[in-house]
Amino acid sequence: MSILTLTAACVLLPDLTSTGRTLTPVGKAVATGGFPTNLEVSPDGRWVAVSHGGTQQDLVILDAISGKIRSRLSFEKPGRDSKSKDGLYFGLKWAKNPAGETLLFAAHGAADRVDSYRVSTGGTISGPVDSYASPRPFFGDRMPHFLSAMEVSSDGKQIYAIGNQSFALSKFEGSLSVFEYGNSKPKKVVSLPMFPLDAALLTRGTERDKKMYVSCEGASSVAVLDTSNFKVKRLIPTGLNPTHLVFDQEQRHLFVSCASSDSITVINTADDSVEATILVRPIELRGLPGTNPLGLSVSADNKSLFVALSDLNAIGIVDIPSLQLKSMVPTGWYPTDVVPVKSGLMVAWGKGDRPVNPNRPLSTAGRTEMINGDSGGEIRRHLEGKVARIGWPATPERLNQWTRQVAKNNLFAKIAQPPPKRPGIDKIIYIVKENRTYDQFFGDMKVGNGDPKLHLYGDDVIPNQRALATRFGLWDNFFACAEMSADGWSWATAGITSEYVQRNAQYEYSGHKREYDYEGQVNGSPADALGLRNVNTPPGGYLWDNAIRNKVEFLNYGIYLAEGVPIKTPDGRNIADDNSVTMKVFEGRVDPNYRMYDLSYADSDMWEKMGRTFPKRRETFGANGSKSRFSQWKREYDKLVKADSVPPLMLVRFGNDHTQGTAPGFPDPASMIADNDYAVGQLVQAVSEGPLWKRTAIVVIEDDAQGGYDHVDGHRSICFVISPWVKGGVYQQFANTDSAIRTVEWLLGLPPTNQFTATMAPLNCFDTAPNNAGPFKAILPDSRSIKINGLDAYRAQDSIKLFNPLREESVPDQHLADILWGAAKGAKSRPKPKSLAVHSAKGKPSIGSRAGGKKK
Repeated sequence: MSILTLTAACVLLPDLTSTGRTLTPVGKAVATGGFPTNLEVSPDGRWVAVSHGGTQQDLVILDAISGKIRSRLSFEKPGRDSKSKDGLYFGLKWAKNPAGETLLFAAHGAADRVDSYRVSTGGTISGPVDSYASPRPFFGDRMPHFLSAMEVSSDGKQIYAIGNQSFALSKFEGSLSVFEYGNSKPKKVVSLPMFPLDAALLTRGTERDKKMYVSCEGASSVAVLDTSNFKVKRLIPTGLNPTHLVFDQEQRHLFVSCASSDSITVINTADDSVEATILVRPIELRGLPGTNPLGLSVSADNKSLFVALSDLNAIGIVDIPSLQLKSMVPTGWYPTDVVPVKSGLMVAWGKGDRPVNPNRPLSTAGRTEMINGDSGGEIRRHLEGKVARIGWPATPERLNQWTRQVAKNNLFAKIAQPPPKRPGIDKIIYIVKENRTYDQFFGDMKVGNGDPKLHLYGDDVIPNQRALATRFGLWDNFFACAEMSADGWSWATAGITSEYVQRNAQYEYSGHKREYDYEGQVNGSPADALGLRNVNTPPGGYLWDNAIRNKVEFLNYGIYLAEGVPIKTPDGRNIADDNSVTMKVFEGRVDPNYRMYDLSYADSDMWEKMGRTFPKRRETFGANGSKSRFSQWKREYDKLVKADSVPPLMLVRFGNDHTQGTAPGFPDPASMIADNDYAVGQLVQAVSEGPLWKRTAIVVIEDDAQGGYDHVDGHRSICFVISPWVKGGVYQQFANTDSAIRTVEWLLGLPPTNQFTATMAPLNCFDTAPNNAGPFKAILPDSRSIKINGLDAYRAQDSIKLFNPLREESVPDQHLADILWGAAKGAKSRPKPKSLAVHSAKGKPSIGSRAGGKKK
């Protein structure tokens, strides 16, 4: 049935996060800032300090009894170097100075500074009292120590600050800066293993102030330091990505949360042996990674360990005597830390409690002007972090009820459901593109849930994707799980992301200094290919790891290839060569003649077909002199078909729909999107005209929506499933990135990669028999819509400064959304954000402002 013959039907969207989860948080919450990372209770138990690493980086003091905000300090103004925002990051510590005064110490991340603050008897924070700064070791602004956690000696005379950043010229080691109280410069800076994050100093017993433990994310270990000489005495192996550390009440045991192993390592502090490993993965998720434990704390009676299970939106309660996960408490979205207070628990929710970016109309009928406001930045602002106070202890009956609710919220029951019967498909081509929303492409279509006011690109620019939607189906309720490319590429290739990516992407995309060290590279180096563990690796690994584990072969065209950067080893060699592999598993499975992400190189043959080019163009690439990514892929595909050796899985990256903004000498945004559109059309034509068409499904998604304008949600994005086995029509079921990955897994007979893909059903669009429709014919975009940016283009100079053609995000993404809108609609036309309505689970709207809204 043609999509154009269907009648539009507005369906009330479910109250789900973009990751497909329901939120039913308990407790009374207050909005504190962007992505709270740490909670610390004052020694007298009166106050809880909150540090933030996201959009709004405030240091907040909460009343531990009422849960209300008493005071805050903001760090959003330019830093002391005037080149970037100041900001916080991770570390907080209440400690006494040598005079016996209790101060709050906070780490300032890329500012390479630890400051101390006073908190009055009424909860007012002021300062700084003292400041401790460690000079940046490499490349000035580019590679700071990046101070995270800190510890203070019992006498207040020594301050120890952990430097999280690690990269090639530091031999992938982090650092420890040692300060004397009152002296702003470090007396010593020593190396620590890869990506150190948290610290715990013994303050009891014979080794008081003599031994400090440091979690090292990249080294999957805890370093034991002798504070008399600042040498690492030993490395204690832990689970993957160890983050938070906490002692029991007697400091006889150290608990270490290992985020990517879903486990807690228990270390005996007497002999530094690993005494136990606690799996904090509910029994329903056995074999399915993805609870992602972060913040830890121990109850006053030493019987319970509280664990923030970030990817379950829950707090786990571990019974310490039995070392078993006993119950769970539902929280807001992505809890990062938990601390016990008098008659309660305080819990930080990294992304707040709104299921989706709240751009919903009061009525589901008709169109709306409610939009995403300031683009991707607004996604993170609407996902404002909160801290909740929960009454504690809870009765066993209540704990059982909460545990069942966590299971329901996270769809545990779906794991036991058998997948549908597979159609006759054994070849998958998985295409990942860049950063578009539903309304940008399909907002003007009379079927589906679109807003024509927010539509940017029509039949003249994206004729192929609009024709594919007509023939193979329009997904108008499909959501990217991610908020930005940094986490988007992890979701798009693994169906989950690591704690490292979640924390650092929030920081970097908020205008603070952190390298874009994702997509297989760690600060410009292909760590895995060099024999180092990639700290970005998500729990359960990537889709291709799943394939290889299950003896399913793949070929990779352009995904996670290295960007050659000007970093050299001491002997003058490049750390990474342009277009080289970043992971060992890619060796022999990557086409070296297929160009990596590079906006100067064409996705399609559009330019040749039109007899045109552009000044900044890379005309050819590779041994074959290929003029586009598609032409190189087609050359190899034809060879594989002829040799009957097409692998079950092909990964293809077409990225030019990201655009280079309005940078002069590059195509304007519409033209780059047209080039990308034609590449998709050409690939579908090539497959549909070949002998493997009836054995093939082509799955196409964007890595993220990048905060483009959309009237439903800033995560709503584009999806295609293209195959003769596909029914077509309008698909209004909730679906997301994990649905797409689960579809690939299901069609290839792979088990789920992690708990997210296990609980999302395959995309429900397949028929029991293939149709007999003929091949798809690629449509050349309208040549009149193809233009080259000039010096007078809207924000042309900004585009030159802001965007790197070899890297998706060099700046906060709201700039690109504004530039794309201005290029398409004109400099004076701007969407106007309005008050937003949030639908409750029963469909009744509650009205709130852009910054908050009533609690559900």
